[in-house]
Amino acid sequence: MLGRNTVISQKSYLCTGSHDYTKETFDIIANRITIGNECWVATDVFIAPGIVIADGAVIGARSSVFKNIKTNTINTGSPAKEIRKRKYIILRILLISPFFYPDKIGIALYNKLMLEYLLKKKHDVSVITAVPYYPEWKIKPPYDKTTLFGKEKYFGATVFRVKHYVPSRPTPFKRVLQIMHFTVLSFRYIFSVPKNSKIIVVSPFTSSILTALIIRFFRKGK
Repeated sequence: MLGRNTVISQKSYLCTGSHDYTKETFDIIANRITIGNECWVATDVFIAPGIVIADGAVIGARSSVFKNIKTNTINTGSPAKEIRKRKYIILRILLISPFFYPDKIGIALYNKLMLEYLLKKKHDVSVITAVPYYPEWKIKPPYDKTTLFGKEKYFGATVFRVKHYVPSRPTPFKRVLQIMHFTVLSFRYIFSVPKNSKIIVVSPFTSSILTALIIRFFRKGK
């Protein structure tokens, strides 16, 4: 069984079968191999039956694996042994968009899934967003009772919210007002977000990019 984003390089051999040497007939024994997510098995590696290689592990070229491999380790040799831990680059990431959880469809769902993916990668993530209102075009409880500005946690991410204008009967003009209101209110958090963040702007790009540029200037974002 292979996990997501796992690489098996050329000439590697995953051996799921062996023989019972305690019997004269050398009966075949089958036992599946499990390789987790984001692993790399380099060139010409032998993996014995029943082996479990945990998420994030790396197996060096021409190694032989006869024992289970731990998470986020680099292993080489025959038999393969752990030589060190695998280090990840942890980024500070700022997401700017008025659409986010608990809205469950459209751009809000996309932003939620992206944030969860980034958190799974151990990145330090912050969000500037608005209160949920879509598709009812009405601010949802309990955010309808909150103040203009709020701060909360979504798993490990810090979420900065603004209570922007939400038209009950949207028109093109009212939508422009709504977007501009979100952008102006988002200025409140320019000095609250972490410095040196990688900034991701998700719809509406045309106005939220202004917030991103100001944060880039004052907080050294990218």
